[in-house]
Amino acid sequence: MHRLDTLLDHGFGLVRTFESCVQPRAFYRFAPPKNVDLHGKVAVVTGGSSGVAKEVCKELASRGATVYAGCRAWTAGSSPAARPGTGVVASASVDAPRPDPDVGAVHALHLDLADLNSVEAFAGRVQDAAGKVDLMVLCAAIAGKPYTLSPQGFELHYAVNFLGHFALTQHLLPTLLEQRARVVVVSSILHTYVDDAGPGWSYPSFESVGKRVWWADLPGLAGGWWAYCRSNLAKTWFGYELQRRHPELTVPVVHPGVIDSGLTVVPAGLQTIKSVLLARPEDGIGSGLTVVLTGVQTITSILLARPEDGARTPLYAALAPEVKGHTFYHNTLGIIPSSSASYDITRSVPHYDAAMKMMHAHKQGSSAAQEGRQYSANGSGNGNGRSSSSM
Repeated sequence: MHRLDTLLDHGFGLVRTFESCVQPRAFYRFAPPKNVDLHGKVAVVTGGSSGVAKEVCKELASRGATVYAGCRAWTAGSSPAARPGTGVVASASVDAPRPDPDVGAVHALHLDLADLNSVEAFAGRVQDAAGKVDLMVLCAAIAGKPYTLSPQGFELHYAVNFLGHFALTQHLLPTLLEQRARVVVVSSILHTYVDDAGPGWSYPSFESVGKRVWWADLPGLAGGWWAYCRSNLAKTWFGYELQRRHPELTVPVVHPGVIDSGLTVVPAGLQTIKSVLLARPEDGIGSGLTVVLTGVQTITSILLARPEDGARTPLYAALAPEVKGHTFYHNTLGIIPSSSASYDITRSVPHYDAAMKMMHAHKQGSSAAQEGRQYSANGSGNGNGRSSSSM
């Protein structure tokens, strides 16, 4: 039965990924309600300098919210005075040059989700500045990166996409509970391709034989996307378990679509392959094949959603009064079940507990990564990320 469930998850996941990729805007199921006033509300958005998160910041501010945008790097065109680390107001919106009394402010604050020290500092600055948080939208993500460890020793996708968001939520949890806040967990339908998501995992590797060839770098790329899938299962587990433990909150989980933001599988993957090919002209295949890849990349950029469209589902989950927690919102398919593994509390509960131990171990000056290894040694989260099927 477990094998059948996994095969069904993979099949449905492929269909759902295709649906979210090629459907035009008219087929999007959700749009933010127009009559929600956010004056006096405080929102935290991760990844707020670009992509979907930037659009979320702009929309929330346009409704009057004070927005704290956690940014690892601020994009060109923003006020230089608002670069992360200064703690000053960026502007009325991320792009607007002048304040507007009817529009909230976006504060650009430095946040590196890979580093638990940065997460704690960001949470403290938000708490000191605002005194409360009414809404969180956990947008930030990385994908397809080479194998790298975070400052605390975790695989980078796991650290950024899951653990950093988990720690940020825990640091702000008292005020979130007091405000009966909404926490929107932006995940991905790609979580359906894996059935495990613990920290004790490293990329598969293949030994090169003889001289180095162009495809020698591709296993790392494949591992990076597998890590992305795993981190999104961890994030989905987190959203569901946070809702189960704290019913005062509303915690929906969202798939925003496949967005043309540089993060998505096809454009980023093709760009990496092109880079590998061009770096090895001696192999004699780079120039011709890269022309083909450029064409494919151009087509996919037409098919994929714009960031402003990708923001529609997270904004709906953030603002619509009818939104429910422990529910998966897909941009084109509506409310759908997530993978069978995502509902498995025999793994999501110990994974949440282990993340708490990792966070507390770091605060106490001991090794957070050691807690992660202990979790894996106890029989959870140490698989290779692939399901029990022959995927």
